[in-house]
Amino acid sequence: DISTLNRESDPLSSSLVGAIAQDLPELMAGVGRVADLGGHATATGGASAATRRIVQGETYQLFKRIETSFDRYEKLMKREPEFEKTLAFQAAFDPLNVFMRHSRRALPAADAGKGDGAPIRKAGLQATEGLKKLAADSLGQLESRIHRRVAAERRAVLLQLGFVAACLLAAGYLFICFYRVTRDGMSSLRHHLDQMAAGRLNTAPHAVGRDETAEV
Repeated sequence: DISTLNRESDPLSSSLVGAIAQDLPELMAGVGRVADLGGHATATGGASAATRRIVQGETYQLFKRIETSFDRYEKLMKREPEFEKTLAFQAAFDPLNVFMRHSRRALPAADAGKGDGAPIRKAGLQATEGLKKLAADSLGQLESRIHRRVAAERRAVLLQLGFVAACLLAAGYLFICFYRVTRDGMSSLRHHLDQMAAGRLNTAPHAVGRDETAEV
């Protein structure tokens, strides 16, 4: 993962990344596998022992992933209540629960007759569509949070640049003041010495400040 979003410093953004990039894709893949295997077994008139074991294992893994994903979204809702309106994650999990009920009775015995595999496939499709919508909504929330953080970072950079510019202006102003005071004092001293050298001793310099030039 070269995006480094999985090491996101914001815990909420990190959780959204985990849901979008890991939890929901794994859920959709698991739903697809169980729906295909269950629908095929029903349509062909039974499932072998090996197929039943595969589907049972896939269903168990799917159930664990549902628990993990649901728990992640519940924690997100508690930490950020506004997500409850924008994400509506519980509505996305309702078709998934319906699909899980279908999956429990999707595998007929090996000697069963042919049945209709469409219901479990339809339930799987509805569950997948709900998860896709949840993933899209989650991605929208993640983008919104990142945009807000980028805007905040830009404001912080502008404030820092403004502060630095103000400091530079203040430093420039003080430097100019120091230069002018020093220059004026030296010019006055030089003029007085030139007058003394020319034999005119009636000049009276006016010292400004208390620096070395003023003392001289």
